[in-house]
Amino acid sequence: IFPEVIKPTEKVTINLMLKNNLENTLNNIAIKMDLLNKDLPFAPLDSGTERVIDNLRSDEETMVTFKILVSSEAVPKLYKIPLKITYTNKDKAVTTQEEVLGINVQSKPSIRVTTEETPLIKGITQELNFNIINDGLSNIKFLNLKLDENNLYSLISPSSIYIGNLDSDDTETVTVKLFLNDAGNSELRIP
Repeated sequence: IFPEVIKPTEKVTINLMLKNNLENTLNNIAIKMDLLNKDLPFAPLDSGTERVIDNLRSDEETMVTFKILVSSEAVPKLYKIPLKITYTNKDKAVTTQEEVLGINVQSKPSIRVTTEETPLIKGITQELNFNIINDGLSNIKFLNLKLDENNLYSLISPSSIYIGNLDSDDTETVTVKLFLNDAGNSELRIP
């Protein structure tokens, strides 16, 4: 599978190596990916979901390639695509073998931090709200907010605040208390 870790909207090439480990030639070998499940965010690209090989002699190998497109709606996780292989042997008996192909869809989380414009007054303890927004496709676990102090303000709240999980397209508000030491700048930057 190329690439090994796939992002939503990416094209994926799946190369399957087939080898006949039996002592006789196999005929009418059909390899089919089942993408019809509504929970699978994949679509065939440039071709269908089935490949047919006329025959494969004993100990012979052949490569089969599928190309798929990952939907922009794909939730990052490991997906299992059912794979069905059918073939006939020398006795004309049809054999079916079912396998599962794992596709790892991942994306980097995207976090934005905003705050409301709040007038801060020198010499007074005040509250400031930070909105932490996950506008990426991945959920975030173990999120921690760390604020650095400087000579312009002193934190009354802890400098490190554990938030925990922040799901995709979700927001969390954190309130911080601070004491403004100096109002020399018109804008206060809090790293």
